[in-house]
Amino acid sequence: GGDLEVEVVVRVADVDAIYEHLLAAGITCDSPPQEMPWGARHIWLRDPDGYRVVLTRPAAGGHVADRLLELGRKEGEDFEYVELSDEGHGSTDIAQKIRTFNILADYLERVL
Repeated sequence: GGDLEVEVVVRVADVDAIYEHLLAAGITCDSPPQEMPWGARHIWLRDPDGYRVVLTRPAAGGHVADRLLELGRKEGEDFEYVELSDEGHGSTDIAQKIRTFNILADYLERVL
């Protein structure tokens, strides 16, 4: 396989407003906000250590996984989708964070 790159994904309500705020603060983004084929809106940038950060407004209605399947992607091969409960990625529960990292580690081990 190729090189592994990690992205940190942060959900936001208004990608365009945050993009303008970042530009005003002198922060460089990789590109202006972009509408993705599955309906989400993203901007990409790098943190000071070079890690890729994605600021995203999720697609309206439905799950991203459903849209990826419609586009012909294969779950477990092209992507992994796991519901993390009502709090999702914003959970402060350490047990849930450990579970999330275990899910990620398991997926990476299967696909790399």
